[in-house]
Amino acid sequence: MNLSMSILVRDEVDIIAENIRFHAEQGIDQFIVTDNGSRDGSRELLEQLSESYPIKIFDEAAHTIDQDIWVTRMAMWLKENTDTDWVINNDSDEFWFSATGSLKDGLRKTLDSVTGDTRKPGVLHCKRFNFLPDQTTIGSDAYRFFHNYFRVEKTLDAGFFDDGLNVLYTDQGTKVITRIDGLQSIDMGNHDAAHLASTADCATIAIAHYPIRTYEQFVKKVINHGSSIKNNERFGDDINWHLRAWYEMYQRGELYDEYLKYVVSDDIKEQLIREGVLSMDMTMAQYFADV
Repeated sequence: MNLSMSILVRDEVDIIAENIRFHAEQGIDQFIVTDNGSRDGSRELLEQLSESYPIKIFDEAAHTIDQDIWVTRMAMWLKENTDTDWVINNDSDEFWFSATGSLKDGLRKTLDSVTGDTRKPGVLHCKRFNFLPDQTTIGSDAYRFFHNYFRVEKTLDAGFFDDGLNVLYTDQGTKVITRIDGLQSIDMGNHDAAHLASTADCATIAIAHYPIRTYEQFVKKVINHGSSIKNNERFGDDINWHLRAWYEMYQRGELYDEYLKYVVSDDIKEQLIREGVLSMDMTMAQYFADV
């Protein structure tokens, strides 16, 4: 099995090196990365990483957040130029792991377990979980993304926050791993794909998602994505609605209060754990402490 990973990068210098190193350790054979006009050193860091890891880098200067087009383009390049069998369609802040061993081991176990369909599955849906920081760790000079210990297990009641807006204390649904043979396109956000073969759930691979890190990172993310959405004429208001809302908050000077909602405070920590909204998960922190 040849397993590739595509990544779309824009100003992710605080996390992209760990992302590539981690997934190389998990069995990824090659990476294909599109840098979307990064200005924070991400592009230069990718060049450095390509000296140690098999990375193909594309440059996409247009700040239009056409993720579906660019990710599909990367997958088609892999199909035409490599021996890739499957591709994980990844984001810079997502870490894919299998409790059964390497990602290839997890993928094989899922494929072996799929029954009742005479066609080989071409799209596998893997569960994604948000990992949030807390007040203590985010204020430390030694803070890194893997110090986000709190995993969101289910959606928090919409009335918990006064404004009713709850983006990150939510069930995150799934992202897809796709078989190259028969792949037609990747959907926006990598949540689904058009494929000639069938689809199946992947219970052996999960995704740790780190959407909120430092406030500086959050502001950069909101500005980058919010302005790019404004530049895109293809999307309706329902696409990336939360980024639109955050960008409007930024423009009104209200973004810091929104950020603080997702930094788990001592006041709500025990309640949310007791209600099953949050759990403590040290898996990634332990991994990066040992490397």
